[in-house]
Amino acid sequence: MRVLAKILILIIGIVAIVVNYDRHFSTKAKKGKENLLNLKKIRQGMSENEVKQIMGFPDTIITRENYAIYCYDLYDESYEGQILIDSLDKVIQIYSPEK
Repeated sequence: MRVLAKILILIIGIVAIVVNYDRHFSTKAKKGKENLLNLKKIRQGMSENEVKQIMGFPDTIITRENYAIYCYDLYDESYEGQILIDSLDKVIQIYSPEK
């Protein structure tokens, strides 16, 4: 019985390490943290080119008739930073989970 308890504790520890690594240290997590920091540099009125110089190319672009939404993955898949760019290629709105 004690051996099973030790094995269970070991398995739980390994799962915790894997989940923590993926959430904090993976390439995707590092990029998400970088995107979050860069998103704070974006201001209304900036040009599309200025946004791309700071943020890089968006992970997703959603186009509408009068604007586009540039979506950037943040620190986990449930959070996304969004920058709305109007038909004149200017930032009109910034959405971030920390704003």
